[in-house]
Amino acid sequence: MSMVCTSVHRLGPRVLLCALLVLTLAACGLTGGSNDNETIPEPTIPPLLTPTATTIVPTPTLQPEITALLQPAPVAELPASLFFTSGDVLWSLTPGHDPIAVLDTDQIGPWAQTVDATRAAVTIYSAGGGSSSEAIVLVDPNGGQSAPIWGPVMQPGSPGNPRIIEVRWSWYGDVLLLLREDRTVLALDPNRDADEQPRTGPLLTLPSGATNLRSLPSGAGWSYLLDGHLHVQPAGSGQLPAEVPFSSDIQTYSWLPGTARVLGVPASAGASGPRGSILTADARGLAIDLLLSAGQFGPSAQVALLAPAPDGERLAFAVVAADERGRVRFASLWSLHLTSGRLQQLRVESGYRVTDLWWTAEGIVWRGVDRAAAALQGEMVYAGIEPFVLGLANPMTGASTIVVQSGALGSP
Repeated sequence: MSMVCTSVHRLGPRVLLCALLVLTLAACGLTGGSNDNETIPEPTIPPLLTPTATTIVPTPTLQPEITALLQPAPVAELPASLFFTSGDVLWSLTPGHDPIAVLDTDQIGPWAQTVDATRAAVTIYSAGGGSSSEAIVLVDPNGGQSAPIWGPVMQPGSPGNPRIIEVRWSWYGDVLLLLREDRTVLALDPNRDADEQPRTGPLLTLPSGATNLRSLPSGAGWSYLLDGHLHVQPAGSGQLPAEVPFSSDIQTYSWLPGTARVLGVPASAGASGPRGSILTADARGLAIDLLLSAGQFGPSAQVALLAPAPDGERLAFAVVAADERGRVRFASLWSLHLTSGRLQQLRVESGYRVTDLWWTAEGIVWRGVDRAAAALQGEMVYAGIEPFVLGLANPMTGASTIVVQSGALGSP
């Protein structure tokens, strides 16, 4: 020990300092050597600081016509009855009573009932003398029928005579909209005969590919889908349509009574929820909320039908899902209480797929088409010839009763 100390002492202070530095670097592993068995601790990364600045999104300045679209939609009492078709016969049904055949014609085209179900506007086709004609008539639940309020138009579908492809009532039943093949929209006064209708030309012309025409419940304009995007068209000449910017493309939508909001079902997953869920948004698209996630019904489940009650209290909807072969099939029927959020499954007889929904004062009426019949126009569409039943469901308990069987309707 004394020899080491003496040797070091003779090297001098500078050499001693260098030796200590080398020993220190070696101990820290910085001299170029490595030790495969050495454990190197993970570095500690300080947390990122949260910015204190807030990005303020300015509220857009809206035209008065667009502002009018944001007014809450009116509500209405649940109707006592409904209209439905079986083949080319239009029937009226008041739950608890036998159905009544109210219109029997050569062929029925697009039709629609008023919100209160006191009238239905029906496109009828007639053939005779080697020619065909198209007209619109009104019928009531007791079978009363008006004179044509549109037409007869001869040779519908020929140049200059585009066929009617959609019929829509305004919320109050004071305007009837006709969408034709050439995308023009006509507005009819349902209280005037055909020869008394104003000759003002088309109300508007929709872009090519536009579908799902609706009259806004506020009465301030119209709405439609174009390439999965929802557009609102304010009333008044020269007004440009405005897009409701949902976070995803929309495959179906419905205005929600009693609110200034619209329901939409996205065709693809987005920031607000998975594909096939139910979103709500105001007419500006600035307040988008997830009302119901389709994921709770299964990995491939989607909402397929939307039927808000006219009183704004509940929403009926159908759920579809892919089977083992990847085909979309009806899965279940539900009622959602919009205030409490309570979900209730509605019983549907096995062997049927739901294609139509109606709200009545006695409950939800659903059309169940026989699964054994080919889905000629899609899983959720009644093509007019398949066997079906009408069921009446209690939205609070889910219990259902079959009230109509198509095979028992007989001839009018």
